[in-house]
Amino acid sequence: VPEKKLKLVMADKDLYKACAVEVKRQIWQDNQALFGDEVSPLLKQYILEKENTLFSNDISVLHNFFSASPKTRRQGEVVQKLTQMIGKNVKLYDMVLQFLRTLFLRTRNVHYCTLRAELLMSLHDLEISEICTVDPCHKFTWCLDACIREKFVDNKRARELQGFLDGVKKGQEQVLGDLSMILCDPFAINTLALSTIRHLQDLVGQETLPRESPDLLLLLRMLSLGQGAWDMIDSQVFKEPKMEAELITKFLPMLMSFVVDDQTFNVDQKLPSEEKGPIPYPSTIPEAFTKFLQENRIACEIGLYYILHITKQRNKNAFLRLLPAL
Repeated sequence: VPEKKLKLVMADKDLYKACAVEVKRQIWQDNQALFGDEVSPLLKQYILEKENTLFSNDISVLHNFFSASPKTRRQGEVVQKLTQMIGKNVKLYDMVLQFLRTLFLRTRNVHYCTLRAELLMSLHDLEISEICTVDPCHKFTWCLDACIREKFVDNKRARELQGFLDGVKKGQEQVLGDLSMILCDPFAINTLALSTIRHLQDLVGQETLPRESPDLLLLLRMLSLGQGAWDMIDSQVFKEPKMEAELITKFLPMLMSFVVDDQTFNVDQKLPSEEKGPIPYPSTIPEAFTKFLQENRIACEIGLYYILHITKQRNKNAFLRLLPAL
């Protein structure tokens, strides 16, 4: 549509409302403020829907927060409307991403990170290659999306994700800001934390230390990136956060020792009474464990997920032992 005609459409509110989305896209791409006015109510609606679910009085709604598959979630009204508004227009897509970064920075609300990933994957579902091929996060998000669907990061996908992170070239570090936002999505954090707990249990069975597991170290690296998203975007210093060595050499082995204590006690309980040792369930926890939970974000996240894990197993002894640490 010629520029002159677009100006006439913009001047007439009724005409603007009635015109097709294809025409509106032409208007929006040169009018960021007007596009922002159209997008803003949708973003507010999205956050409100997420918070209504999380603060719902209905326990079943709350329990099912992480249950819906990523593909089901992105069929939601807001994601679909934004996808339609953007179409194949890279400029509009970039504008929406900028709105999401700004709002995340202003509010620290992690649901904007979820929307960042859902929007990209919604365009992926529609095979909008014009946008997917220019978003450097596309393949990483696609791979992570498959992990979120399975609620587990397997060895093959771990290698793929590591390849994307290692492949960030000098001069392109800014992409880490977007990758960290995608990893800050609560659905991504949930998957990474659940995978970490599973890996730790496997390592106990293999009698292997955390520092000897590349897959576990990658999960921690991604958790660290996700947890540091706000700080990275705020400071505009695009480099991966430094991992605290003691998290790997002290905190995680401590957590594994709790698993061993639990297994030892359970085996002892199953022995015939004459073979049983007078072993009470351990009731103390090292002070260092509580200190880690208080001072290290990743330790706190993993510690909480381990306690959730033993709660789901109805493991009363382990739960009562670790509860004071919270």
